Amino acid sequence: MRDHSLVEKRRTRLNWYSDAFLEMTFRLQPRDVRRHVKQHVMIGIDQTTIAATSPRGRAPIDPKTGMERRFNPKTKKEYKDKLVIETDAGWNAKSPEKRDGSGPENQKDTEYVWGWAGNVAVLVPNSRSTQSEFANIAIGFSMSMPGHHLARDTVAVAQSIVDRGYTPGTIVADREYFANLLPETLHVPIKKMGFDVITDYQVTRMGVRGGKAGSIQVEGRQYCAGTGKDLLNASNDAAAHKIDEETYRTRLEERTAFELRPKERPDKRGHVPMMCPAAGPNPTVTCPIRKIHPKAPGKVRPTVQDKNVPEAPDLICTQGTVDFGPADGIRDAQLFRYQSKEWSDAYRVGRNTDESFHAYVKSKGHEALDVPARRRIRGFAAQQVLTTILLVSANIRKIIQFLTDRATRASQDKPAAATGMGPVRATTRRRDREGHSNYKAKWPLKVLPGAPDGSELDPPLRT
Repeated sequence: MRDHSLVEKRRTRLNWYSDAFLEMTFRLQPRDVRRHVKQHVMIGIDQTTIAATSPRGRAPIDPKTGMERRFNPKTKKEYKDKLVIETDAGWNAKSPEKRDGSGPENQKDTEYVWGWAGNVAVLVPNSRSTQSEFANIAIGFSMSMPGHHLARDTVAVAQSIVDRGYTPGTIVADREYFANLLPETLHVPIKKMGFDVITDYQVTRMGVRGGKAGSIQVEGRQYCAGTGKDLLNASNDAAAHKIDEETYRTRLEERTAFELRPKERPDKRGHVPMMCPAAGPNPTVTCPIRKIHPKAPGKVRPTVQDKNVPEAPDLICTQGTVDFGPADGIRDAQLFRYQSKEWSDAYRVGRNTDESFHAYVKSKGHEALDVPARRRIRGFAAQQVLTTILLVSANIRKIIQFLTDRATRASQDKPAAATGMGPVRATTRRRDREGHSNYKAKWPLKVLPGAPDGSELDPPLRT
């Protein structure tokens, strides 16, 4: 039997090793770049499949019992016992629909890969500009079994980044993270670190998802109790193709007027007093329950319809403010309004950066992370060490390309008079001018460069 406390201690030390190497590559960048990143770090986190050298895995797992199946449920044939070399690996499904940890039903099922899940945190650009302000490199990495401890590993990677002196900014993740995991294991620790979340929702998390003191929570935001159902269910209707894109955008824009507003900034505990959108000197809607503030401007506002007025108004309708804590609605809360332009830009940039880096490090012409034959060694720790080295190589290539592009832009923006140089003329390289090149791709040549007229050449000898 394994000593789980010892395993956890060694895993922590192994993750420290990986992050130390990645931090080393980050420090290869100039000081101004490092300071810019550390002032407000934006990361995108995602898992990538790391295939084991030995593709032989366990029998499929029964989702009901959590045990290996002895018989195929379809053919009723008995599964043969297998000698599994990588006992710390697991089945990683290529499609999200099959990520239940069960594994392939037969040898012909190619939708599963026996290996590990790599948790990679990548630096994300601050905008959609084509000119990045820093290299989009990996700054956090760990390995785990597919489908196990996703929240724990995500928190550990984020905590490692904060411990190295980065100021928490935003963290971008897909639906497998904040839209799927429990708040106490992921959302609360990430919030305590200081990260803001940008994520997508599953269909089951769209629409009305609870509320507090009479308010209605929809996709991470708190709304007036008298908000129309067509506005509250806009995302559900769009997902079901009941409304077109233009109608969806119009309803989202109309819904913002019914959103609760903070009366003041959050205090040291993270609590903030929220007020009804019809209250205060700057109301955004008109409600039959509340009188318009005497100092409110006389502009036209959306009106809460009589049929939507709650029969028994709660505290949000009767009090001036209601206290909201950091844990209220934390599971669906995120930085930007869902499907807004700000959300769309930030989410797409983050996810594209993640996917781009994974494809970059899996390129078969360079690191080839997707080729297990490049990592012919057994054991979980050994595989993480080799994968870390491959990530370091990819980071260095990224940094070299970033610095080269930055120097090129600087030279193009600088006038020729400031550099003391005139326009550069394209010239033939010296070894070609003097005939020292062995490159024969354009053979046969009539004469060597620089040779006198009439000096015909014979074709090169075959070797």
